[in-house]
Amino acid sequence: MSDQLQQAYADACSLVNAGELQAGLEAMEALMTRDDASAQPDIWLNAAQLALNFGEAERAEAHLDALRRMLVSAAGGNKSTADHPLIVALLATAKRMQFAYHDVLELLGPWVERPEFSMDMRIEYGLALAGCMHFEAGLRELEQALEADGDNVEVLCHAAQIYIHLEQYDAADQCLQHVIALRPDLGLAHSLRGKMLDARKDFSAAFAEYKTAAQLGPLDAEAVTKMVILVRRLIEWPLLELFDNQANRHLEQAQAGAVISKYRPFVSFLASDDPMHNRVVADLFVADLKEAVAKDQANGLALPALPKPPTSEADRRLRIGYMSSHYNSHAGMHLVASMFQHHDRDAFETLAVAVGHHEENMFRDMVRAQVDEFVDVHDPDPIAGAAALRELNLDILIDLRGFTEHSRLNLCLYKPAHLHVTWLGYPGPMPAEVVDYQIVDEIIAPPEDRASFGPSLAFLPTTYQMTDNRQPEPVPVSRESVLPGVPADTFVFACFCNAYKIQPELFQVWMEILQAVPDSVLWLWVDIEHAKQNLRRFAQEAGIDPGRLIFASVLPKSQHISRVPHADLILDTWRCGGHVTTTDMLWAGVPVLAKRGTHFASRVSQSLLHAAGLPDMVASDADGYRDKAIALANDPAALAAIRERVAAARTGSALFDTPGRVRHLEQLYRAMWQRYVAGEAPADIHLS
Repeated sequence: MSDQLQQAYADACSLVNAGELQAGLEAMEALMTRDDASAQPDIWLNAAQLALNFGEAERAEAHLDALRRMLVSAAGGNKSTADHPLIVALLATAKRMQFAYHDVLELLGPWVERPEFSMDMRIEYGLALAGCMHFEAGLRELEQALEADGDNVEVLCHAAQIYIHLEQYDAADQCLQHVIALRPDLGLAHSLRGKMLDARKDFSAAFAEYKTAAQLGPLDAEAVTKMVILVRRLIEWPLLELFDNQANRHLEQAQAGAVISKYRPFVSFLASDDPMHNRVVADLFVADLKEAVAKDQANGLALPALPKPPTSEADRRLRIGYMSSHYNSHAGMHLVASMFQHHDRDAFETLAVAVGHHEENMFRDMVRAQVDEFVDVHDPDPIAGAAALRELNLDILIDLRGFTEHSRLNLCLYKPAHLHVTWLGYPGPMPAEVVDYQIVDEIIAPPEDRASFGPSLAFLPTTYQMTDNRQPEPVPVSRESVLPGVPADTFVFACFCNAYKIQPELFQVWMEILQAVPDSVLWLWVDIEHAKQNLRRFAQEAGIDPGRLIFASVLPKSQHISRVPHADLILDTWRCGGHVTTTDMLWAGVPVLAKRGTHFASRVSQSLLHAAGLPDMVASDADGYRDKAIALANDPAALAAIRERVAAARTGSALFDTPGRVRHLEQLYRAMWQRYVAGEAPADIHLS
């Protein structure tokens, strides 16, 4: 190495040592252009490390590739000279930062059994496994790394993220508490702890951790979208605009291809009334899932395509699998708990396909008694999960969760069955290519919004939602036991939707209603003290005595249904209305007042009231909603007549005709199948 090059390299290193990293990187890159630079390979190595420090993975990979080519050339074409553990580890980091997880596994795979397999390599290998959704295998690698260095803050944070995904919250918290003890100023650790607490449903504590993280530095996109719903859960309405705007800026970056979207579809319809906004969020979310499947296919890991059956099988008995991660006491399962027994067993063989965690409970027993087969699918990674589904030999796989908690919708992308359908769990538009059909109705998916839905639509008559007409009916309970201290002649408005569905504009209308009906209270299902305090404060600011807000505690479903009849009128939420909640209110015999919506999540109550024979209980706008609530509160005879119609709907309406809804489902399944075996592409299906 010439003295001049040596001095120039030393000067560049001095800049780095002095903390002038950007200047140091630029100095290193300037040295690369010298004719004698090859005498100092560390120039490229240091430049790559600096680029990674700035998060510029492509820049780092370019420097490492150039270094490897230079080393191979200097060795007369001997490629092994480029396989230095440090170079390989840095290259793995650069590829992992670009989400090229399969490339990392291919790069590091040959090193796993070699003595030179460094700790940095092990960490990158574990992160790549997790990136390919092999979470348990990836976690094992990170745990080995932590056995060697239990104070590695970066690895502790990565391990905590995987623990959270696997719902091992105590282990995640142990990692994060250790990180915070080591680095109390690390915003990421507080942000991850917020995520863990949110998953545990300790929302107030999660909110506090996210606020701490925000004070230490900008929140990452995932934390921002968590805050979009947290500020709604906790009624922190002054923060709505801040986090909604941050989430939308992230969405714009994702649309431009600058970042991978962390905006979750379920959150989108809480923050926007625009169905196309919901669709864009879902499309971007699915893009990452589709890319993972494409990489599996490129690496020969995807399932082979299923051969289409001959047309002679158009009318044969079909094998239908209902896939859910919530075969337990969950709102969605409450809708379908008695549905399976009504299938025509001669024409349809039914399977309950349980994914996720498998714990015995009364709902599993109830469903198991109604289906031909109850199957628990273990899916440590998508390939294993899809392969397990393929072994079930399903004609049609019905996903019941969509983009909701613990969903396995991504398994549909591997095409484990002949046809794939999503229904019931997710009240929003589904992107194209995820499934073949989405089951809807004419109200939640009107012609003017067809563009917001991606796959073909299969329309159920009256309403898309299933109901359980064999669930327990309300058992009379005393008013004093559920509304202590509220006089019998006080009019009780109620809303038992989750607090995150309450918009400031809606709450203002509720306050106007209370103002116009002085002898009335508003009964809400809010069990977070933080949210209660904020609602009382906003009521006070609106000129309403906070004591007129009554808060219901969380009770088991049967006890909850029994207290509901003490409400006089249910006030539905707007942007995301009552779904299972509205069905429960009607089953309990209490009228529900809704407002016409603009997208799927805001139209469900309208659909349910239509099916119950109560279309007049849907107001066209906010003013009509307010005026009707006030009018009914002041007209006992009119309200009593509506209440009689609600009671009659339990036995005499399409809404609670569970066997009839199953017959319609079967007609849709048969129509889908007949198109499929005829070689026709999926298309919208309307039953005549």
